Amino acid sequence: MNTKELRNIHVLVTGASSGLGFSMAEALLQAGATVALASRAGTKLDQAVEKLRLEGYPAVGIPLNVRSEQSVNNAVEWVKG
Repeated sequence: MNTKELRNIHVLVTGASSGLGFSMAEALLQAGATVALASRAGTKLDQAVEKLRLEGYPAVGIPLNVRSEQSVNNAVEWVKG
């Protein structure tokens, strides 16, 4: 994948603190996208974001609870950003 393809693209990946969501976020970062890892707030999310930042990626963590309208609105605002 050409990294220029995803430059200036903002992607929000849900369930990104582990497993397939984390792998997808990492692949998108490698492809040049700006990525927000979204999942429940907590240590797991913080550690996932920190791991990617230590690898030099501009990862962002967004606590997301789909039952909270404000939480969803915050995520939407980041994507619009």
